[in-house]
Amino acid sequence: MFLALKDAGAKDWKTGLGISLTHQGRLHYIQSHHIFAKSLLKGLYEPREINEIANMAFISGGTNRSLSNKPPNEYLPGIIEKQGQESLSQQCVPTDPALHQLKEFRKFLEARRELLASAVNRFLEKAKG
Repeated sequence: MFLALKDAGAKDWKTGLGISLTHQGRLHYIQSHHIFAKSLLKGLYEPREINEIANMAFISGGTNRSLSNKPPNEYLPGIIEKQGQESLSQQCVPTDPALHQLKEFRKFLEARRELLASAVNRFLEKAKG
């Protein structure tokens, strides 16, 4: 998934740097980020859903810490404002604000699974040449 998103132009949501495994420095290392924070979902959803790859984005450590456990409906609008809507699209994050609500977590996962599958399939087709 990382390679497919990198190929699609995925960038860090705060710095705008393209995601890469070669960034230097503690704040720039790529981390997987729970789009819907675990602390917000605990007790409401199963751990397998919370930790599903469809709930993960690749961002820098500094960005991950700055987002902390904010709900996506609070932090994603700021990312769109500063980095543009494509910053979400490049990470296959559904851009429909209704899906960023905690109560819509399962619908968000469903939509993101489809986006991720399409991105991975495009990447594999491209790699096949």
